[in-house]
Amino acid sequence: MYGTIFAGICGVILLGMVFLLLATFCKMRARPVTPLPSPAPPLPLKRDPLELLEPPPPARRIGSAPRKLQYRSQTLVELREEVIALTRPIVAELKSYSNPPAAVHKTMIAVFVMLGESEKKLAQWNYILQLLNKPGKASLMSRISDFSRESVSKGTVERARKQLDNLTSVEVESAGKSVSCLFLWVAKACEM
Repeated sequence: MYGTIFAGICGVILLGMVFLLLATFCKMRARPVTPLPSPAPPLPLKRDPLELLEPPPPARRIGSAPRKLQYRSQTLVELREEVIALTRPIVAELKSYSNPPAAVHKTMIAVFVMLGESEKKLAQWNYILQLLNKPGKASLMSRISDFSRESVSKGTVERARKQLDNLTSVEVESAGKSVSCLFLWVAKACEM
């Protein structure tokens, strides 16, 4: 007797729930569809190193006369700070190359020549990779932050500038986006 009463009560409860679900479903269908909220505005991107140059077209070559690059009030110190901020992505990109594009290799030769390395050894990409792996004071970040343009001889500047001849920022960026920041730094260092 209790079993049939219990079964009847459960049936009534189940029937009530079914009607409740149907009523809710009908109400939902009667409501107009509201559009989804608009997505959040995009996050501001980090400043692209190539924005430091005046408008790119036509691309200027380092070796062309007049020899001045046209920067928007960027000093060597400001460029150095940007390079230091991007050092990890730059080094990661450089380490990914087993045989880098010529523009990337020439840029790195110019950077390390300005930092006092032998140009002959830098012709081998493996030597540049060894320099990039050095820790502490010998690391690329430390060497760039300690760089003093006054301590570099005119001959060293000419050797670095020779590596940058016939390179444009557009060529370097298309070869390696992160490396273009180093290109701007070394070009500014050679210009002074």
